[in-house]
Amino acid sequence: MSLSLAADRVPFGDFCTLCERLAGAPSKPRRLEVWRRFLARYRPQVLPSGGDSAFTLLRLLLPDRDRERGPYGAKHHRLAELYLAALGLPRASAAGQQLLRYRADGGHQHGAGDFGETLQHVLLHRCPQQDSGWSMQRVDDTLSRLAEMNRTNDRPGMQETMQQLVRTLSAREHKWLARIILKEMHLGLDANSLLREFHPDALDHWAVASCLRRLAAELRDPQQRLGRAQISLFNAFRPMLSERSGLERIDQQMKTKPFFVEPKHDGERVQLHKDGDRYMFFSRGGFDFTASYGGSPSAGSLVPHIHGQFPDSVRSCILDGEMLVWNDRERAVIVKAEAPDVKKLKPGGRVWPMFVPFDLVYLNGEVLTERPLSERLEKLKCVFRPLDGRLDVTTRLEVSTTEEVVEALNAAIDRQEEGLVLKDPQSLYRPNARRAGWVKVKPDYVDSLVDDLDLLIIGGYYGGGARRGTVCQFLLGAAEPAERDSEQPQLFLSAGTVSSGLTSQQLLQLQQQLMPHFRRTSRSGQPPPGLRWAAEKPDLWIEPCHSQILQVKATELVESSRHAAGLVPRFARVVAVRADKPWHQCVTTAELRQLRQRAGGKLATAHLQARPEDGEETDGETRIVELKGVPRRAPAAGRAGARPPAVAAHLRPTDLSGLPAESALLRDKQICVMTCHRLSDKAELERLVHQYGGSLTQNPTERTWCVIADRVTVKERSVVRSGRYDVVRSRWLRRLAAAGRLVPFAPSELLHATEATRRDTALHFDPFGDSYSEDVTEPQLKELLDAMRSEPAPAEPPSELLHRLAAGGAPPFWTLAGCRCFLAAPLHGATVAGLTVRLHGGRLSGALDGRVTHVVVAAAAAAAPSDPDTDREARLGALREENRQRARKFHLVSERWVEECARRGQRAEERAFPP
Repeated sequence: MSLSLAADRVPFGDFCTLCERLAGAPSKPRRLEVWRRFLARYRPQVLPSGGDSAFTLLRLLLPDRDRERGPYGAKHHRLAELYLAALGLPRASAAGQQLLRYRADGGHQHGAGDFGETLQHVLLHRCPQQDSGWSMQRVDDTLSRLAEMNRTNDRPGMQETMQQLVRTLSAREHKWLARIILKEMHLGLDANSLLREFHPDALDHWAVASCLRRLAAELRDPQQRLGRAQISLFNAFRPMLSERSGLERIDQQMKTKPFFVEPKHDGERVQLHKDGDRYMFFSRGGFDFTASYGGSPSAGSLVPHIHGQFPDSVRSCILDGEMLVWNDRERAVIVKAEAPDVKKLKPGGRVWPMFVPFDLVYLNGEVLTERPLSERLEKLKCVFRPLDGRLDVTTRLEVSTTEEVVEALNAAIDRQEEGLVLKDPQSLYRPNARRAGWVKVKPDYVDSLVDDLDLLIIGGYYGGGARRGTVCQFLLGAAEPAERDSEQPQLFLSAGTVSSGLTSQQLLQLQQQLMPHFRRTSRSGQPPPGLRWAAEKPDLWIEPCHSQILQVKATELVESSRHAAGLVPRFARVVAVRADKPWHQCVTTAELRQLRQRAGGKLATAHLQARPEDGEETDGETRIVELKGVPRRAPAAGRAGARPPAVAAHLRPTDLSGLPAESALLRDKQICVMTCHRLSDKAELERLVHQYGGSLTQNPTERTWCVIADRVTVKERSVVRSGRYDVVRSRWLRRLAAAGRLVPFAPSELLHATEATRRDTALHFDPFGDSYSEDVTEPQLKELLDAMRSEPAPAEPPSELLHRLAAGGAPPFWTLAGCRCFLAAPLHGATVAGLTVRLHGGRLSGALDGRVTHVVVAAAAAAAPSDPDTDREARLGALREENRQRARKFHLVSERWVEECARRGQRAEERAFPP
């Protein structure tokens, strides 16, 4: 029986009935029974010959598992706009606002918080009352056409299809159609439970072949067991996963046998399939990204560069690894949270994808999943040759004690890496398995290693599904420091969102405390006085004095233009509600910037050591954790029970015995070497100090001449606050060694300078840090130029300047040179925005043509009194729709963007000034 004939036998209305019964069943066992009964009726009627027609059923029921159909380009807001256009309803109508703000009504109307139910309510008297009679196959074909129209950007075709659907399907059918498009079924059963009931081997099959079509074709009879499926070329599989673990459990998991330790890469998990000149790339979820990275040596952003790195002996292979973003200008990997989407990088730029394989699961026709990891890694060494910045190898160590793991984690912290992955050398490759011999350890898994952030709740978001109508996600804010320390902050800037970490009881108590004080955000999205947010606008806001502080743990601080503070915690989770702290004692934006500068944004900078023995001391930068079963060194010979000191390695003085002083450049100068980029740097620098005749101390004293540090941690901060010492970067000492003479401190090398040093530095360097007597290298020149800031030129009186501009004089400033701006009404060329654009080198366009780069819209507060919010929103919607259909996009900005560009004297970030 053909696929279309089989699927044509089941009406889409019956499919909707199945979904409603699943969603409405009171418990999981009852839901499974509903699914079981449907399959018992479905198979004999639709699949009498065991064909693969179940594919249509599965892809409609599990849309998030479908890898064949492309995206529709329609999430909630866009789908609402499509329906409103098909119905001929304006956005400002009651129905339009229900759809566009379906989540923001907090459960006060029918279906609030659930787009599908809200849509059904809106369409109840606007669509046929009876089900359409369309079959599952016809609906499936229509969805495929919508996805294809989105791929080809056929907007008129999508609109015509939506109009046909509105005229034909019932409101109930539209509810489930929308849920399929949004991939939010809300059935009360997860995909694994549904697949497990479909066939006992379905989950194992899905793990090695993430393809519903293949699953439906090969698992025809639930009574026929196929056993473990095998990985095959050009078929995506679910990669093996790492179990999360804290250091307290490592010793039990290692069981005294050796483990491999690898860095945990901060990228996207990718599998590379190769057969001759043909390549395919799949993501962790099984999505095909071959078009991005390349399917042949002549296409894509990666394959043309790495194809020649595979020897002729490698005919076919499957590599499991991580795709990172490489910045060739900086010669470094970009942190994932701040990197551009690696899949969208185009050839020819200075930023490109770099693949780092760490496992081999298939080689020259042989599946290697049943081979131990140690054997797979030996074969991996011969599969490819590394290529700098394109194809790299994973460095790994072999460890056998928890102490060695602690040392490796401290080194990873120093390198500002995400963490470690420990792998059992005898582990087999088990697709989609999380407890099969791989363990991940990250600094944020150890409570004492990561600095927590005390952030204030300034807004809330309504939840969806089971949490609809309640606030379950919070917008967090940081305080802008007050002018005087004795004053309370008056302005709070958005600094990220958080939704995890709270128990159900804590969330309920927080909701009960805050809900009376929450206020709905205006339709314009403008924040109230005292609060500021950017593109990420909350459904509700709250006055700071009525709010609560949340103690948040995160891995790092990353830049984000979607929040007013410009920095947000990555992977944030709540660890405590700080009822003991008043609202005004939250973290400040200045403190966020300091944390960002301290270690590249990483919130884990301290080192870790096992519980010290009696009498041992630790420094403020070395945290203690109780590690049970950690092997200890044997007592020293001749001293029963003697215990070696457990001072952290980065606090111990370097052994300089037998190393003679070769010079007197630093004679009579005591130097303290503190925090360096790497642990090995401290020993190297202390040897240099000794080599050039200097003396060393582990803590600054009255005799200390200077302190060497590459970053400011708690210990360095106290030294800086004392004001008694020069704190200089380690590169000064290396520059001294290269010059063979005592060189003055350069301004760029000083983290802190005493008054005497500042006067001396001014004699040798200009205000920008350029030496009066020494030549600069190319890297130094680049650093100098990057650090320079243009001083604002003396400006003519505004009246004289505008008069000269109106008379046709040449604009003296060129901040907006290259910008072609269209001013949306009520703005025009004679308004301040128009004159400012021309004054700073921009050009005005009288029409919204293809050469326009910016569309400038009047700020909401400056709009004409006769211009209500609804009209303004309608015009903004029209402009956004126009932009979607253009090949060359324009920036849609508020007139405040023009003002900010003029104030700064340089182009401001457009995304920070939405209309």
